[in-house]
Amino acid sequence: MTEKLTTGIVSLVIALSVSMVVRAQSPDARYPFIRDDKVGFIDYQGREVIPPRFYNVGDMAHFHNGLACVGEPEKGWGYIDPSGSFVIGPSTKWAWGRAFHEGVAAVMILGDPNQPAWINDKGEIIFTGMGTEGAYFSEGLMPMRNSDGKYGFVNKKFKYVIPPTYDLAFEFEDGRAQVWLNDKWGFVDLSGKVVVDLKYDWVSQFSDGLAHVRVDTAIGVVETMEGRLIAENGRHGFVDKSGNEVIGLQFDEVTSFVNGLAFAAPASLRKFGIIDKHGAFVVQPQFDSALEFHEGLAVVQKGERFGFVDTSGKRVIPPKFTHADSFQNGLARVAWDPGISGYIDKTGKVIWSSKAKGAKD
Repeated sequence: MTEKLTTGIVSLVIALSVSMVVRAQSPDARYPFIRDDKVGFIDYQGREVIPPRFYNVGDMAHFHNGLACVGEPEKGWGYIDPSGSFVIGPSTKWAWGRAFHEGVAAVMILGDPNQPAWINDKGEIIFTGMGTEGAYFSEGLMPMRNSDGKYGFVNKKFKYVIPPTYDLAFEFEDGRAQVWLNDKWGFVDLSGKVVVDLKYDWVSQFSDGLAHVRVDTAIGVVETMEGRLIAENGRHGFVDKSGNEVIGLQFDEVTSFVNGLAFAAPASLRKFGIIDKHGAFVVQPQFDSALEFHEGLAVVQKGERFGFVDTSGKRVIPPKFTHADSFQNGLARVAWDPGISGYIDKTGKVIWSSKAKGAKD
């Protein structure tokens, strides 16, 4: 009985491990590259599985939930699957599609002028006339600008359920959305109730139950080419979903929390370390810049180079890149000198390089 139980536990651990690997690096994951100013895609092993034949426009050709919006000469714009086949479109009526969220994607109707619109998963235009490019549905609602330039939130029928009274608004995350009015930021809940007072000079989306907020204080006047400007001193902290400042406004810069950790730079030092949700440093400030954690690793800068550290602050991949993006599906896009780019895995192994393939990113 004990032997069978042990064997079962081992089998379960192996199965879970395999499952985690598959989720991190799925055979269907695709990563864009550029050759001769056309976009193609590699798989997680660095094989060029979709030849470069799509327009190179603004770094928008990324897969999200198995689809990527691309434009192809002579055909138009649409969404392809991991095989490179169009499953929505192509269409010559709209372009520059964004990722699908809750079955709806933003596109731009081509014309003079172009107009933002939204399509369903069949590629049918379901709404146009108002709104801003790139807005998407989250938790059933989407920020929408009306003809007077004011923002509220609409439901899937594109009817306002939170009236358009704000100067700017962003998508919901964790039941809270950023709103801006009279030069101050705060948050509303899904009913439209203000749950974090509009008193901050900047707020981020909620992540891991907290949002970082900033208050600017005037410290003098500086002369610039544009004239005299007020110099301001910004201080960052974190609030919870009720608006309680759980970490005081004390940092020069911060990133969002992920799994209980964030990067922060104290005003006195301007180097980044890692803090916990009490605001205490668990890794002392030592990095020149940092991005939030993704898949257990974070981009950090030392001098003029970028590398990766784990949640303990241990250097996992040395700072040898001129540019580095966060890990997505097990790979990170990086660049070396002179102008060479590619993808690495979490050990730092080069999976694909423009130097080897005669391409550029």
